[in-house]
Amino acid sequence: MLINQTEIKSYAIKVIKKYNLSYPLDIHGFVSTLGFEVRFVDTGKCDAYTIIVNGQKLMLLNQQIESQSRINFTLAHELGHYFIPEHMEPIYACNIDELEPGNRTVNKKEEKEADLFASELLLPSRFIEKKSIRRLQDIISVAQTYNISIPAVAIRMMEYSYDNVAFVCCKNNKIEWYATSLGFKEHLILKDLNRLSIPELSLMNKCIENNSTISKGKIPAYVWLENMDSSSYIEEEALYYSKYKTGYILISADDLGSIQYLV
Repeated sequence: MLINQTEIKSYAIKVIKKYNLSYPLDIHGFVSTLGFEVRFVDTGKCDAYTIIVNGQKLMLLNQQIESQSRINFTLAHELGHYFIPEHMEPIYACNIDELEPGNRTVNKKEEKEADLFASELLLPSRFIEKKSIRRLQDIISVAQTYNISIPAVAIRMMEYSYDNVAFVCCKNNKIEWYATSLGFKEHLILKDLNRLSIPELSLMNKCIENNSTISKGKIPAYVWLENMDSSSYIEEEALYYSKYKTGYILISADDLGSIQYLV
């Protein structure tokens, strides 16, 4: 499944210029301007449907979607089908994963392309390509400003960051997926722990056990990184939402000179 990311993002950039969009983007207003009617209904197992028939434009969103950031991404995703030339179909049934790495529920090439379009439309690259990621708040601030989910913003920021950081998403005490920055990929190797339990020494476990929201500190580098000496440490910041049994972890390795590798 080959996807030309540059081409897909260029479609979003053209739309931004053509309609002179301002940010943070009022995606609901933009959808309305384009003549779409949006309804929240029972869509079964699908997140949304886009229907264009006889000049009528309709988006049907799953009424179970409660998060405003999720609704925003879903609307932008549906616009991807509308604006990407190869997607010219009268009806689209969609499941949206907000670009989560390793997500196995969305396989269609068109769905991945619509996700890419949505991410560029809601958060253009020019706003994040020079932003530093030193703490989770750097990601959260962008998410709050543009009304996009924390995971979606984290993935986008990792695409451009040369800070030595990695973002890990956890659900139900297991690692759901992770994303690493350009700088991280260049210098370090994150253990492949997808779908496995959260490492015992991770501060996320402290949050879960104590029902606390945030925990930050140094942990042994070997907890997350391959080929690490036991004397090396890295920074970990954990944010846990007990109501949703969901947590986010930011791993930072700023001081590469202090890290000792196994020989």
